[in-house]
Amino acid sequence: MDPQQILKFCLERGLLVDKDVLSLFSESQDFESVKMVIEKIKSHTQQKIITKELFSKNREQVTQVFSSLPEEKQKNIDIQSLKLKLGLSIEISKEIISKTVTPAKENILEEPKIKIVSNSSVQTPKINVENFVNHSLHLTY
Repeated sequence: MDPQQILKFCLERGLLVDKDVLSLFSESQDFESVKMVIEKIKSHTQQKIITKELFSKNREQVTQVFSSLPEEKQKNIDIQSLKLKLGLSIEISKEIISKTVTPAKENILEEPKIKIVSNSSVQTPKINVENFVNHSLHLTY
């Protein structure tokens, strides 16, 4: 769908839309469903700016908005996908690998292997009174 249509619709109603939310709404092929969602979000949250943060801060209200839509509109927008992309719900899956040790033994289930790609923990030095005094002395001279 053309994002310009959505922007025009929002501007006519005095709303601003975050570019991330705009791109998510643009993925839908049903403009009427998107308009309905925008109208309901506006009336339930009383906000003038629609951002991803609005969805996370007003999770219960937004969930009510999505569940109050007719089923055909929910399918047209793909509500489950939209909820995932907005951070309203998460999808967790676990892969179980079956491995045969020997033909005489049963299958053994293994947990999936996890590989840590990076660790961003930063150690900060412990600050004491002496550090504070030294820092203060440098600032005054």
